[in-house]
Amino acid sequence: MPTEEENIQYLYLVLTHAGPPQVRLCPAVSPTPILDSTHHTPRTPAAFPKRADTNQTHR
Repeated sequence: MPTEEENIQYLYLVLTHAGPPQVRLCPAVSPTPILDSTHHTPRTPAAFPKRADTNQTHR
Protein backbone atom coordinates (compact mmCIF):
# COMPACT_ATOMS: atom_id res chain seq x y z
CA MET A 1 0.00 0.00 0.00
CA PRO A 2 1.46 3.39 -0.97
CA THR A 3 2.51 5.81 1.71
CA GLU A 4 0.88 9.21 2.18
CA GLU A 5 3.90 10.86 0.56
CA GLU A 6 3.62 8.60 -2.51
CA ASN A 7 -0.11 9.40 -2.73
CA ILE A 8 0.65 13.13 -2.64
CA GLN A 9 3.32 12.77 -5.33
CA TYR A 10 0.94 10.80 -7.53
CA LEU A 11 -1.84 13.33 -7.00
CA TYR A 12 0.55 16.14 -7.91
CA LEU A 13 1.56 14.36 -11.12
CA VAL A 14 -2.07 13.70 -12.04
CA LEU A 15 -3.08 17.32 -11.46
CA THR A 16 -0.08 18.89 -13.22
CA HIS A 17 0.03 16.57 -16.24
CA ALA A 18 -3.64 16.47 -17.31
CA GLY A 19 -4.65 13.19 -15.73
CA PRO A 20 -3.19 9.81 -14.93
CA PRO A 21 -0.71 8.23 -17.32
CA GLN A 22 -2.31 6.42 -20.24
CA VAL A 23 -1.06 2.92 -21.00
CA ARG A 24 -1.90 1.64 -24.45
CA LEU A 25 -1.79 -2.11 -24.81
CA CYS A 26 -1.55 -2.42 -28.57
CA PRO A 27 0.03 -5.59 -29.91
CA ALA A 28 3.14 -4.99 -31.99
CA VAL A 29 2.09 -7.78 -34.35
CA SER A 30 -1.36 -8.85 -35.38
CA PRO A 31 -2.43 -11.90 -33.35
CA THR A 32 -3.56 -13.65 -36.53
CA PRO A 33 -1.34 -13.45 -39.59
CA ILE A 34 -2.85 -12.06 -42.76
CA LEU A 35 -2.67 -14.86 -45.30
CA ASP A 36 -3.88 -13.33 -48.53
CA SER A 37 -2.53 -15.36 -51.43
CA THR A 38 -4.14 -13.02 -53.97
CA HIS A 39 -1.85 -10.11 -53.13
CA HIS A 40 1.56 -10.30 -54.80
CA THR A 41 4.20 -7.67 -55.35
CA PRO A 42 5.05 -7.52 -59.05
CA ARG A 43 8.63 -8.40 -59.81
CA THR A 44 9.38 -6.34 -62.86
CA PRO A 45 12.89 -5.68 -64.14
CA ALA A 46 12.41 -1.98 -63.33
CA ALA A 47 12.00 -2.89 -59.67
CA PHE A 48 15.44 -4.52 -59.63
CA PRO A 49 18.11 -2.23 -61.13
CA LYS A 50 21.18 -3.92 -62.55
CA ARG A 51 24.25 -4.07 -60.36
CA ALA A 52 27.65 -2.90 -61.42
CA ASP A 53 29.94 -5.64 -62.70
CA THR A 54 31.39 -7.28 -59.60
CA ASN A 55 34.10 -9.14 -61.53
CA GLN A 56 36.13 -5.99 -62.16
CA THR A 57 39.41 -5.61 -60.33
CA HIS A 58 39.77 -2.47 -58.27
CA ARG A 59 43.05 -0.60 -58.42
